[in-house]
Amino acid sequence: MSTPFRNVLSEALSDYIAIEDLEVRLRFLFQKPIQVRSQRGRYVFDAPREVKLEEIA
Repeated sequence: MSTPFRNVLSEALSDYIAIEDLEVRLRFLFQKPIQVRSQRGRYVFDAPREVKLEEIA
């Protein structure tokens, strides 16, 4: 099993999308739930690979 990749999204993007909406997009992308948390104004989540902005915006 591979180690999850830690993704950090900027404050600008965290103002653009709600955590719940991001989790829905990540579930669609990876076909499994990905928990997103807020740390110092940024969204942080562990996923199987790096997520590109174009995939979730």
